Amino acid sequence: MEIKFNLFLWLIPIASFSVRRLDNVISVELFEELKNTPKIYCDLDGVLVEAKNIHFETLNKALGEYEITWDEHLSIYDGLKTNQKLEILRERKGLPQEKFKEIWENKQKFTINSIKELKYNPYLCESLRKLVGDGYKLGVCSNSIRKTILVILSNLGI
Repeated sequence: MEIKFNLFLWLIPIASFSVRRLDNVISVELFEELKNTPKIYCDLDGVLVEAKNIHFETLNKALGEYEITWDEHLSIYDGLKTNQKLEILRERKGLPQEKFKEIWENKQKFTINSIKELKYNPYLCESLRKLVGDGYKLGVCSNSIRKTILVILSNLGI
């Protein structure tokens, strides 16, 4: 059985990883199909995978001398996009704006390398297959970049 996740406006058949973009326009047929179908949307970070530590560690690795503490991460930066974090770090710790691009790129590279170490989760996959078999459409939500989401889902076996 093929598990399908709706990833924001991306439809991803999980088994084959072919992707179709809806671009804010869906057919009447697809709308009718989705309208009357039960749906479950899961947050990726903290529900399907615990990524809080990964984001904290990879950001600090990219920040170097501007690293943040775990308490700062939880109270200020957790859940924000990397560029938002960098802007706050510019204001709070004097992070030069000319370093933003390099830090952002390094953070993404370090994140991809870290999430490649995530392991297949047979219990999660079986639970999702059961939901699909029971007629649910599954969706995943995240503020992570698309590439990160796809690598995480792939490594989890979803």
